[in-house]
Amino acid sequence: MRKYLPILVILGVLISSLALAETTILTGEVTKIEANSFTIVKNINWLERLTGLLRKPQPQPIVINVTSSTKFYLRTSQTAGFTEGSFQDLKEKDHVIVTADKNNDTYTALDVKITGRFIPNPKPKPPIPEIKQCQTDADCTWCGMACVNKSEIAGKACPQVMPREGTACQCVNNRCMVVPLTNPPMNFQNRDQVLQEMERIRNQIKALEQRLKELEKLLKTIPATSSSSVSTSSTTSTTTATVSQ
Repeated sequence: MRKYLPILVILGVLISSLALAETTILTGEVTKIEANSFTIVKNINWLERLTGLLRKPQPQPIVINVTSSTKFYLRTSQTAGFTEGSFQDLKEKDHVIVTADKNNDTYTALDVKITGRFIPNPKPKPPIPEIKQCQTDADCTWCGMACVNKSEIAGKACPQVMPREGTACQCVNNRCMVVPLTNPPMNFQNRDQVLQEMERIRNQIKALEQRLKELEKLLKTIPATSSSSVSTSSTTSTTTATVSQ
């Protein structure tokens, strides 16, 4: 009997220690992470809230020990189920559900579920294609007061309004844009630059001719004396000849 006494003592100690241990579930926010443990501030449960009507409960930090057998789980989205992770996935301010063995005031984690942060698998965004509306000024034209690509108005009627005075319809950075009229110096270096300048001037002439036609229509609706009619007719003919040149 005596030779079995040490074994009985050891078994008694183990049984007593197991009797003191209990499994509990804690929820809270991670506030500190160390090599083999992390600290959480436990959420206040309904009983603590009820008893806190008389005295506001103060959440106390709880240290959770981590072992090699502790399991970690996380989710990739709010609707996805838990997948197995690791201690390295845990971050401060994460919300967790911890299943732990409690022995006196010591908590040893059995498993940790990270619930407050998701690690998504991002889908690559397709590249946005670069839109080139035009290559040269010849690709652009007036449509009312708008400067558009010629192909955009094929078979369509444009508003019968004039472009703003002192503006031109040109290709700027592959976009048809309304730009102020300017007269750049004649310091062209190649044939393409000369052709682009000629096209710009043709667009100006086209806009002036359209303006002139509108003025002629307006003039016909205004009564005039015979002397002023002759003078106006002469002025109109002179202007038309100048623009044609």
